[in-house]
Amino acid sequence: MRDAAPARWRRDDAFSQVVYLTPKEMAELAGAVRALIAGFQHRADRPGTGPVAAVARFFPLIGPDQHG
Repeated sequence: MRDAAPARWRRDDAFSQVVYLTPKEMAELAGAVRALIAGFQHRADRPGTGPVAAVARFFPLIGPDQHG
C-alpha cells in the first residue's frame, strides 16, 4: 500500500526505545501519548492530511529476577 502512495507519503517514522519507568509513570506516559494523538483527530477534511497509522505499546520487560 505504501508503494502506491505519492513519494511524500512513503516515509516510515517508526522507532523503538527502552525506558525505565515505574508502573505509574508508564500509565502517565501512555496517557500523554493518547492526549497528543487526540489533538490530531477529526482532521480528515483538512487539506494535505492523510490517514497515518499510529501504534504505541507500553509493556514491562520484566524477567523472573526483576520484581519491583
